[in-house]
Amino acid sequence: MASPRRQHSSHVSRPGALSTRPERLSAGRAGIMVSGASGSGSSNSANTGQYVIIGGLIVQVLIFGFFLISALAFQWGLTSHPTVKGMAAHTS
Repeated sequence: MASPRRQHSSHVSRPGALSTRPERLSAGRAGIMVSGASGSGSSNSANTGQYVIIGGLIVQVLIFGFFLISALAFQWGLTSHPTVKGMAAHTS
């Protein structure tokens, strides 16, 4: 018995359309570098691919830094001003 194929409406797009899914964005941008390195494109497209990848890595590091600062601020806030329910769990 074949299972019915599930489609996710948030990621369904027409063929050839640009996707906003992260793995497709990365693969598409890395393709710029590969096509430039294969000899069919110019060295300018290879440089563009390298810049896109480096830029993506920088964005990821910045977002991770923001997350780390937010998590540390949250932890510090709970440590310095604990909730009543949290204090009751530690005193029993």
